[in-house]
This record gives sequence, structure tokens and C-alpha cells, in this order.
Amino acid sequence: MSRGKLQGYAGQGGAVTIPPGNTSTYSYLRTYISCTVTVTLSGGGALVIYSDNAGTVKANPFTSDADGYWYFFADDGHYDVTFSGGDVTVPYTLSNFVIVDSGGAVTLAGDVTGSSGANTVVKLRNRALAATAPTAGQAIVWNNGTTTWEPGTPAGAGVSSIIGTANQVVASSPTGAVTLSTPQSIGTASTPTFASLTLSGLTAKSFAYSGTAGLLATTAAPTNGQLLIGSTGAVPVAAALTAGAGISVTNGAGTITIAATGGANHDMLAATHTDSAASAVSRGGLIVGNSTPAWSLLPVGAAARVLRSNGVDASWAQVNAATDLTGLTPVANGGTGISAGTATGVPYFATTSTMASSPALTANRVVVGGATGPTVLGAGTTVQVLHGNAAGAPAWGGVNLATDLTIAVGTVGQTLRSTGAAVAWVPPSIEKPITLTFAAPLATDAATGSLFRCVLTDDFTLSDPTNAVDGQRITWELIQDGTGSRLITLGANFVAGPFTVTLTTTLNKRDFLVVIYNSGTGKFYVVDFTKGY
Repeated sequence: MSRGKLQGYAGQGGAVTIPPGNTSTYSYLRTYISCTVTVTLSGGGALVIYSDNAGTVKANPFTSDADGYWYFFADDGHYDVTFSGGDVTVPYTLSNFVIVDSGGAVTLAGDVTGSSGANTVVKLRNRALAATAPTAGQAIVWNNGTTTWEPGTPAGAGVSSIIGTANQVVASSPTGAVTLSTPQSIGTASTPTFASLTLSGLTAKSFAYSGTAGLLATTAAPTNGQLLIGSTGAVPVAAALTAGAGISVTNGAGTITIAATGGANHDMLAATHTDSAASAVSRGGLIVGNSTPAWSLLPVGAAARVLRSNGVDASWAQVNAATDLTGLTPVANGGTGISAGTATGVPYFATTSTMASSPALTANRVVVGGATGPTVLGAGTTVQVLHGNAAGAPAWGGVNLATDLTIAVGTVGQTLRSTGAAVAWVPPSIEKPITLTFAAPLATDAATGSLFRCVLTDDFTLSDPTNAVDGQRITWELIQDGTGSRLITLGANFVAGPFTVTLTTTLNKRDFLVVIYNSGTGKFYVVDFTKGY
């Protein structure tokens, strides 16, 4: 398909400037470089444009080049071209461009004459454009006298460019200047920097402040030592500090000296004091009155010393229990609360907060509790045992098989065991297995038993058992779950010896692993491994 090309330069006529040193305005054609060009169908609607007649799609919108030149190819139709961004402060649109590419030339009219293949711009915005070729540095300037756009330089022009950057306007020119109308406002978000700024209407060498309506104002030129001091509800003033009691204020050129009017500072224990003995300050020392009398330094005492008084002077010394303490030390303060006890007796708590002394203890006696305190029993004779007495104090006596033992002879195979409440003949003990909840690694507390059972749900490491005792025999019943193929790794202190500990991988099968613990080596020796049940 054949497509037509539309091209041009982004620009607008009627831009106005006032050259430095002139009062007349001059109009010129302003070119917008690197602006955004957006193409739409006349009447609205987006479309696809191309970079060439072959159909290479071109971005829409796109950016004009550094000279403001733009172009695109499109199918026959009517198009609007909008310019924005870059130097374009207010977007504008050139409407109803017509592309007709029927294989022949199209005669153009308006600001452009000729055909679509060979044309000449003769007007700008329907105003005549002179055919005179421009020279270097010239611009297209409007001539009111001839009502024609023509090459030229505005009278007095010297500014070749005005560049806007963050917070500033820079004029680049060998001879020209830029004059801004007044007043000029600085944006609230701006952070301008002023170098060698000269402000008129202000008092030289004075304080500046925000005055009425926020306008900059100044105080009178301050004298030596004056500061800018606020005044509630009024403008700040330049004033000097007023000296108070005991101080002096000396004002100089750029300086204020504030000093105490009393005597010079000196040490409390300096020789200049008539009521103190001269001494250097030492850490931990105390100031006390001496026999002069005068204030003097009492150096810090040795460790574990307290400040004691002899009725005249203070000094550091240890506590003398014989003279410094009186009365009984209460139980609550770590004492016994008693002044004396029975020889060879022992102190005991008579109540929760008081203590007393027991009767005298002699060799080989037994102390038993009583309603009113400890009681001392005499020594028993050989082969006597201490019998309990539900109605009173225990007593020594021989073993009475008829009354002291209530256990009959057991049957064959029974063992004598404690039930927790009594001793009796019972059948041989059968240990019940302890079910372990699967975890990886799998932990075993040997203090809870010797037979353990676990269903395996993943590969795992069998950790070294904890709390095992020397010679303890430990058995694990390891059962594959409904998936099977669970693998085992033995802990660091297992010794397999002649056994290869590899589990049956068939689902729901069980293997038995038996070890004996040796506390001397800290090892768990495998003595049996039976599998495949």
C-alpha cells in the first residue's frame, strides 16, 4: 500500500521579546525542539502511523528532533497534529492535514505551495514569508512595516539563548542582558542561591526581619553588643543585654563578655578559707569538723569499714559486735532470737517466726519430732530397729516376724516387688512398649523405658538415646508406613559391628533393632537386628 508523508517543524509565530535597552516589542517565530508530537484522526480517534512508506510502525506520540523537525507516513485521510511538552508551555493543535497518495502529485495551497512531492513554505499562519535566505544567527522576525516574516535580528539583540534550570534563569550572551519585570515571586518549592545579592531600601549593617505583610525590613544599625531581641506583638528590636546581680556585661565590637562580679572561684578546702584545713580533694573522702575546729578531709576508709563515732570524732572502723550491737538479732534478720540454749542442744523453729533450743544431745541418740518440739530418744541395742507407733513416739525393739512382716511365701516365678504402697509377691514384670511420635531426627529418652515403637513417615536419623544407664538394653520396633521406603541413619555413638542396619522398605513391614549401652565408652553396641516382619 502506498502512503503519504506529512512533515514540518514545530513552531509558533507571534512570540514577543523586548531587547535590552529597547522599549519596542518584536515578534518572532519560535521553534520548539524535542517536543511531543501526537497524531490523531481529524474529529478524534487514535491511529497507527509509520516511519516509512514500507509500513514500519512509528510510535505515536513521538518526539521532534533537536531542530524541531517532525514527520510521519500515514494512509490517505485527514489528520490533526498536537504539540506539547518540551518548550511548549501551552499545547496547541494544527488541524485537518490531508494526505492523498493516489500515485500522483497533490497540489498544495495555503501556507505551502507546489505539489506533495515538491513544495515551498510561502506563509506562516497565513502571513507572507520572505524568500530571502537567512544568514548565521538570524531568526525569522515579523516586520510590521512590510507585514512580512523575514530573516533578521531584533534591534539591540544580544541574548542568544535563555535557558531555564532548577530555580534559576540563565542568560547566555556576549553582550546582551535579560531584564525581568518587577515584582518577581519565588516559588514556595524553590531553593534559589543568591551570590553577591544587593537589596535596596534596607539599612546597611542592620538586622533583617519579616515586617508588615511579610515584607523584608531592617532595624537601625546596631551598636556594640546589641542583639536582635523579640518583642511580643511587635517587631523585634536591636538591644543590649542588661546585667543582673552578681554578673557584669561588657560589650565590644562583635563581642559580649559576661562575668561574675564576686571573687574568683577557689577550692572549698583551699588555704584561703579560714574555716577549713588546706587539703587536696580525694575520691570517697568526707568533709568533717576537726578539733580546731575547722573543716577537714577524712579520707575514704579501707574496704569493709563503717563510719564509727567515739563520742568526739568520726573515724572508719569495723563493727564491734560486743559494743556496737545490743539485744537479740531477730529471726527475720538472720538471727536466732534466743540469748542462750541447752548445751549440746540444737536450735529449732518453735513457730514460723521464733526459735528455741532442743534438749541436750548425747552420742548415738535419735531426735524425733514432738508436739512441743524435738524429743531425744535413747540409743537402741544391737539388732533392734526403730518401730513406729501410730499412737505416740517411735521406740526401739526387735523385729517381730508375726507383726512386723505380712508377706506370705510367693508362688514359683513370682518376684518380691514394691507396689508403691506395700511389698508383695507379683508375677514377673512385663514391660510395655513406649510409642514414639515420629520426628526427624528421632529422639529416645532411655529413662522412660527400654522398648520403643515408632511408625516411620519419612527418612530419619536415629539420635543417640539420652539418660541411658550402663548395661541398659534398648529395643526399637521400627514400622514402615503405608508409603514405605523410609531410610534410617544411626547416630554418631551407635556401633553396628557385624550388622548392616538397612530397613525393610516394603510398606507396613517392621524391623527390630537392639543395642546395649556401655557408659565407659559412651557407645550403643548393636547386638541384634531382625527385619522383615
